[in-house]
Amino acid sequence: MVRKRNGDVVVPTLLERLGHAIWGKDDQCCCDPSSPALQIVVRCSHCGEVIRTRVEKAYELEAEYETSNGHRAHEHEEPRPTGYTLHKEMLGARCQQLINVTMHFDANRCILQRQIEGGEFLEISDCL
Repeated sequence: MVRKRNGDVVVPTLLERLGHAIWGKDDQCCCDPSSPALQIVVRCSHCGEVIRTRVEKAYELEAEYETSNGHRAHEHEEPRPTGYTLHKEMLGARCQQLINVTMHFDANRCILQRQIEGGEFLEISDCL
């Protein structure tokens, strides 16, 4: 897997490739807080079609909030998200099998965990 970042080609290290193979996760991928969107590319496990989608970070991620005892530290402060979740259903043109993608992000919108049903991840990248 070769990633492009700021126009430069970045080849993952052996440790990154091993982590990706074991956990299905790339710690260096998609952690640019200034990037407004992600591009997700998947392959349908039923027909093999490659499907691309764009996820707008500001609109499509669901904020998660944690509170201690149900109260904020200061009542006048706005609550801040502690993380985000994405639930995305994708459907290709060749078949009617839904591909369900669930991703968990930290407060900076960096990917912590990803899951897919009905397909496989091919690429996840930041985009403008």
